[in-house]
Amino acid sequence: MSKNHTYVIDDTDMNPASWGYEEAQWLGGVGSWRLLIRTPNDIVSVTADGDIYSVSAVQQYGDYKIASLARPSFIDRWIRLNTNMANLSTLFHGVYDPELRAIKIFVTRTGTSVVDTCLVYFIDRPPNEAWVIHNSSGLSGYRASAACLGIKSSGLQTILTGDYTGWLWFLEDTSTYSDNVLGYYSGFQLPPIYFENIKSKKRFDGITLITKPEGDWNLNIKTIIDDIYREIDTINLAGAGSVYGTGTFGAAVYGSTNYLQKSANTRRVGKRIQYELFNNNAGQDFFISKILIAYKNLGLPVSEET
Repeated sequence: MSKNHTYVIDDTDMNPASWGYEEAQWLGGVGSWRLLIRTPNDIVSVTADGDIYSVSAVQQYGDYKIASLARPSFIDRWIRLNTNMANLSTLFHGVYDPELRAIKIFVTRTGTSVVDTCLVYFIDRPPNEAWVIHNSSGLSGYRASAACLGIKSSGLQTILTGDYTGWLWFLEDTSTYSDNVLGYYSGFQLPPIYFENIKSKKRFDGITLITKPEGDWNLNIKTIIDDIYREIDTINLAGAGSVYGTGTFGAAVYGSTNYLQKSANTRRVGKRIQYELFNNNAGQDFFISKILIAYKNLGLPVSEET
């Protein structure tokens, strides 16, 4: 591959004299040799303009834009708006994690000159829901000047990164849930949810989480109504819990693991609601299996009723 072209090498003939190469039928290359990432059954390429595509898929369709892994979830747009594209050919780099079965692409955010963010693509999920963004505001393995696959212990592979001060980091280390003994942000944000008619007002009464018992620490719940931040509530993750529900959607799904049902009040009126769930203390992990939102539809304003 070059920056704008891809070539197909044919070395299948029994006679080496018949071997050769030809230019592929699509115009699409790779922004840097560091951004050509091999997986067990594919090669993923990051282009110079920030798109990401599957080489095996593009051979089938003949157009790398159709085979894009980034466009279904708009990650390509996020890359163009939030990363320093001037560093793509010099600092961006990628690696495949066989334990997570995920591709990790390390990038520099807008306004920075060092890598501090990682785009994670899980290859077994559909492209529209396969992406997760990892970043760090302090010292961590995501300030990665380089990355490679290494052996942490017998039978366990892990991604090793080198930072800009000479330290070597293990990624996805679950022994301490910390970066250099320091806590880090761990959370996710739901998209705006409008329920039924987007124009109708609702009374949002609260949120209920089905979560595993973890310990005597809190999970933060940030509430956003109609794009306006409202408050942060907390629920405690301590408790024995019990098997959640019965039948098809109960024990058959969750197994014998005990689960807690925790609730937080909202009691706000608006058209759409959004939640962010997070924790930023070292050693305090959490697991959410189901999110339930209580609301009542108040109907359309009089002027909008028909």
